[in-house]
Amino acid sequence: MVFGWGRQRRRARLLAAPPPPAWEEWLRTLWFADRLAPEARRRWQERTRVLVAEKRWEGVDGLALEERMTVLIAAQAALLIVNLDNDHYPNVASVLVHPDEIEAPHGEVDEIGIVHEGVVHAGESWHVGFVSLSWPDVEAGIAEPGQGYNVVFHEFAHRLDQETGWMDGMPDLGDRDLAARWREAMAREFERLGAAEDRGRDTFLDPYGASAECEFFAVLTESFFDRPRALRRRHPDLYALLAAYYRQDPAGWGPDPGAAPPTRRRRP
Repeated sequence: MVFGWGRQRRRARLLAAPPPPAWEEWLRTLWFADRLAPEARRRWQERTRVLVAEKRWEGVDGLALEERMTVLIAAQAALLIVNLDNDHYPNVASVLVHPDEIEAPHGEVDEIGIVHEGVVHAGESWHVGFVSLSWPDVEAGIAEPGQGYNVVFHEFAHRLDQETGWMDGMPDLGDRDLAARWREAMAREFERLGAAEDRGRDTFLDPYGASAECEFFAVLTESFFDRPRALRRRHPDLYALLAAYYRQDPAGWGPDPGAAPPTRRRRP
């Protein structure tokens, strides 16, 4: 109780002062920044400031981490929890930002037991307390919105998923009816995405989502916040489930941003 009281006092002092002037210019580079309703925008900015202040931010592998980078990452992570009863990702202590893609340290084992070395990722969030992000991939998600690719949304969705104790594609929904509908629809669409991937068909959702249920949820989150109207049109049931969980309706923000050909990909 004492710890929580002290934390709330620190946050109150933080939020009583205005943010640095440069923040407004940085935040405007995010396509959704000017589309949020005034109250949601206020909560979003406050959550961004708390994340910047309370997490440990580190540039690794020689990356000189600038305040602008920290603010832009925190702002995207904050969007996911604007309306959630979530204390600023309590299972994240540090955010590690890399100058390029992140190589899996011990290789990866495929479905038949073969170890693949040199596998790289745009981000990782498997280790308790840490999120790792490739800065070029973060930049790509900002510069090229509308294609359903955003590594910050993806990795922080994993952290929400893990708050139940494990990552299984089902975050803490807090509602039995929603949980029942979630299980049925997610299982059905996960299987459909996997079948389409096996047949080599083009899919609206990133086929990486077919690799595991947790990846399916993270991929859906990317599209939900990056191209919401397209997701609602193509997968209305899935959109409705995510809208109920996140307590947001981003399709109501206005037209999706124009999608540019992707320059970065999560998979090698």
